[in-house]
Amino acid sequence: MVDDDACFRLDTDATVTYGEKEPDPDNIKMFVGQVPKSMDESQLREMFEEYGAVHSINVLRDKATGISKGCCFVTFYTRRAALKAQDALHNVKTLNGDNSQKVRAGAAASSS
Repeated sequence: MVDDDACFRLDTDATVTYGEKEPDPDNIKMFVGQVPKSMDESQLREMFEEYGAVHSINVLRDKATGISKGCCFVTFYTRRAALKAQDALHNVKTLNGDNSQKVRAGAAASSS
């Protein structure tokens, strides 16, 4: 488990990164939709760490208001943890909050 106080930092691109260790080379950056706008990074991390250690979370926010857009990117340290989260959440779990839609989770589109 990563020590929150020693390893928490906020990158300039608003991605919250936990720890200095890099994720496995075959890790998956997951896009997660249908996230209640009221959930912050710490609440999301708590939920996702049920499936494995989280490397980073980036909640997409409106640039003018800073309010969550209801989706985020999550990178786990291992591919296995990401797939476990996807299997448990995608079109299965509904989060309490701003909407009643089932979570949508899957690999983020490649930037290459």
